[in-house]
Amino acid sequence: MVENTQNTVVTFVLDESASMMPVWDETISGFNEYIETLQADSRPTVIRLLSFNSKRISGLYNFEDIQKVEPMTGQSYTPSGNTPLYDSIAKGILDTDDFLEYSDEEHNVMFTIMTDGMENASRYFNFLDIAKMVEQREKEGWIFTFLGANQDAWKEGSKFGMQRKYASNYQASNPKEAFKVLAESTLRAKGGWSDVRRAAHFFTEDEKERLFRQKAK
Repeated sequence: MVENTQNTVVTFVLDESASMMPVWDETISGFNEYIETLQADSRPTVIRLLSFNSKRISGLYNFEDIQKVEPMTGQSYTPSGNTPLYDSIAKGILDTDDFLEYSDEEHNVMFTIMTDGMENASRYFNFLDIAKMVEQREKEGWIFTFLGANQDAWKEGSKFGMQRKYASNYQASNPKEAFKVLAESTLRAKGGWSDVRRAAHFFTEDEKERLFRQKAK
């Protein structure tokens, strides 16, 4: 297994369906803060961002050096349409496979999914397909994290093969806090990949509480 001195690939699959419209601004600013937090870490990281809805699956960052990426804007992230969650996860996995195959270096892989809704628009993949893909990559040392709002994230994550400790609900009205938690947990994993994978819990108790925190008024 690749140890914590090696490069990290972050593949982020982010819901861009119409239900995200009420938190459009907070999602953009929260994601940009997430990027800034990862940029403050000197250990090498490349990022692939896929934002998805039933109109498009858009790749804003294509395995780019985290230090060189431009901020997300209201032009690059525009919520609309439905939620092809399974197709988007599959694309993220297959894109990451391709990157690893042609890379000259070894990488740890952090695969993160964030959605405020349930699957309702995939055309090519189902949950069984995703479960098989996730199971195989977890054996290869990948970490899959899943944050879901307006659903039972533990049930949904386990349905497509993710370990319960890596899944959590989050407060739909407060995505900025969810992004902060994801950034912190990603940095912690980078600091001790094997230890994090062996641990009973991925999110700390404080992080779990913050994921449910209402947006400050």
